[in-house]
Amino acid sequence: MLQGLLEDSRGEHRQELLKLSAQYAEYAAWLHEDSMDVSSAETWTSRAMEWAMEAGDEAMLSWTLFRRSQLAAGKKNAGQAIGLAQAVQRHERALSRPMKAAAIQQEAQGLALDGDEIACHRKLDEAHEFAAIAESSGDARSGHGDFCTSSYIEIQRANCWLNLSRPDRAVSTFQTALGSDGGQRSRGGE
Repeated sequence: MLQGLLEDSRGEHRQELLKLSAQYAEYAAWLHEDSMDVSSAETWTSRAMEWAMEAGDEAMLSWTLFRRSQLAAGKKNAGQAIGLAQAVQRHERALSRPMKAAAIQQEAQGLALDGDEIACHRKLDEAHEFAAIAESSGDARSGHGDFCTSSYIEIQRANCWLNLSRPDRAVSTFQTALGSDGGQRSRGGE
């Protein structure tokens, strides 16, 4: 339906419709990912990225780059996960502090997949400087990334330890992170 409307829209009306369409596509991508349909999630994220680019919506463009980095990490594609997370960070003026934290920790995920333990943990430490406050709503009212609290970053550190083949370190890090907020922010991104 949105595609059909976009074909016939022009000017300011098209810009607003593009922004709405990008939001819808990103949400559809998230639903497909949660349904374990990664191929459709990638398709919808790419469509959201295209529409955000055309609309000039830098915040949504940055978010879709972030989401593509997450999908790449899920497929163990370290190079793409790192590259896309770095691309997000180049859109600095469109990023809230928590979104910047999310992008930095996402780069750390790629570095862990690549086996670069030192750079990974440096990035995670850097992400803490921009983390959302623990009282954040987590629903993106203040911008994408407000799920990225300090405890979320530490849960991601534990995941990095797993990717670095250090389950012993992962267990203790998970225990510490989950104890700090009851695990309420263990899944981020939406």
